Amino acid sequence: MPLSKSDGGEQQPAIIRNLSFTELYQSAVHLLGQYCGTIVTCRYVTPDHAAAGSDESLQESIERAIAETVLQHPALQAGLVNEDSKRPSWIELESIDFANHVAWQTVNSSDDVQAALGSLLESQIDRNFSHLETRPGWRVVILRQHGSRALEVAFIWNHTVADGMSGKMFHETLLHHLNSAEGDSPPKLRGRVLRLADTALRFPPAPEAICKYPIGLRFTTSALWKEFKPSIIANKEGTRAAWSPIRLQPYKTRRRTVTIPDAALQRILRACRANSTTLTGLLHGIAVLSFASQLQPHEAPGLAGDTALNMRPATPSAPPGYPWYDPHKTIGNILSSMEHTFDRHLVRDVRRQLASAPPADPDRKTALAPAVWSVARAARRDIQRSLDLGTRDNMVGLMKFVPDWRAQMREHVGKPRRSSWVVTNIGVIDGDPDGAGAAHWTIERALFSLSAEASGAAIRLCPISVKGKELCVDFSWQDTVVDGAVAERLVSDVEEWLGYLGLGTASICCSALPVVLADRSGAG
Repeated sequence: MPLSKSDGGEQQPAIIRNLSFTELYQSAVHLLGQYCGTIVTCRYVTPDHAAAGSDESLQESIERAIAETVLQHPALQAGLVNEDSKRPSWIELESIDFANHVAWQTVNSSDDVQAALGSLLESQIDRNFSHLETRPGWRVVILRQHGSRALEVAFIWNHTVADGMSGKMFHETLLHHLNSAEGDSPPKLRGRVLRLADTALRFPPAPEAICKYPIGLRFTTSALWKEFKPSIIANKEGTRAAWSPIRLQPYKTRRRTVTIPDAALQRILRACRANSTTLTGLLHGIAVLSFASQLQPHEAPGLAGDTALNMRPATPSAPPGYPWYDPHKTIGNILSSMEHTFDRHLVRDVRRQLASAPPADPDRKTALAPAVWSVARAARRDIQRSLDLGTRDNMVGLMKFVPDWRAQMREHVGKPRRSSWVVTNIGVIDGDPDGAGAAHWTIERALFSLSAEASGAAIRLCPISVKGKELCVDFSWQDTVVDGAVAERLVSDVEEWLGYLGLGTASICCSALPVVLADRSGAG
């Protein structure tokens, strides 16, 4: 690694900067084994010219494009020192050996490639990142099947390095370099080693270093009350996930995936627009009905769910000191989150709707659709309110008051989780931006997977789609710690509701439930 001399003359790693507020949190949960990895997997289809080449030339082309992608995004070039301290730092590295970061797996033409992909993701999602002082916190695994032009490319990373939108950005950048590679360009790799230089010059700044995150007294007081209110009051309000308290062990991620064809997805999105909500809001609506139907009132009088927020729209481009910086094209942690509170009155009304609805579909879903859409609209209002605030009254602004996330996360063990679920929607990838079809590399499918977070929301819902292709919603939870029956039922409920709404035969119902349900909004 590049070295600098300290005042005493000792060689020290070249520090880029200290971790940001968000990065400190992510580093702590990774260090403590409470969260391991994030994965965006894309199915690439090789163009005619690449399919006709040798295996060696194909591997060389892909690794060259990965190298170009890493060079374009400095966050993928840095090491991390002093992780187990109050002040971890990013440092410059001299090189990246792809032998430690890029792996290839091949299956026979007769093998089930989807089963192989499932095994690959299972082996990677709970695998921690080590040697962070000398190796960046990411890896790529490419799965090939003999005789197929499709490759599954899994980008796995330590959340300290980057957020979910960055995973999508990685694949968009990789696709660009695959399609713009020139055979006579100078090689970026010597063997499989990528030489680095001047990482610090364009390393993304901490978000709070380039824009303010002001917090008002009301927002601060409310957040502190949520964190430190007496248990007797919290239990009475009943939105915390008391049904699934925080336990660090055993730590193993369980995953499921729901896929929806594009034609059905377009019908679902039209229904969302007609009901003044989005796919994210709809998933919250389905989740509320699912949990309300499964958990008893004494277990969950109310409910809470989270939404991950992309803060790039609120982050300035080319701020003073960083004329090159464009957050929309930057891999890094530029995110926040918000909580939706569905109080005991709302959940009680949902349970009444569930009890009075016909027992069998499709009549049951027709009767319950107004409840789903009402909650979905409320969730969307919460999200829009947070987005309208920009960086004001944002959770990132509160993070500066936590001196040591390691101690903070240890204190949470055994307590109820704040939220029963979280929705992290990173949107749509354009898998054929040039419209060249078989003449160019394309992406046909995408999957977004999160490892379980031992101290976070009990179940994680992660939708992603490729333009004109299917939607994939990935679910993950901590096996044996989170009730598997509850999680599996949520997966089933989401699949059934999306299937029902995607048929196009369901009426697009915009009517509201009683005011207590339709007009209540969560935190924000």
